Amino acid sequence: MDKFAVKVTKNSETVGHLPCEYSRICWYFLARGGKIRVEVTGRRRHCKQLCGGMEIPCRLVFSCSSKAKLNRLKELLEKKIRR
Repeated sequence: MDKFAVKVTKNSETVGHLPCEYSRICWYFLARGGKIRVEVTGRRRHCKQLCGGMEIPCRLVFSCSSKAKLNRLKELLEKKIRR
């Protein structure tokens, strides 16, 4: 239902989605040629939000050929975290 939803895939199979609070920023980053790699950092657990599903702690690793795009991404994510 969210046009900015970002799915996480492994071997062409959908294994999850990024949290909605970050998906719009990540969607724009990907649409402009960036790449995001996901590294699992912990065990799955029940979601603390209202969704009632499962969540898996992950680290997102962003890469792009443009230093300016990476700096802008960093600014946007820092603003989102401070809220």
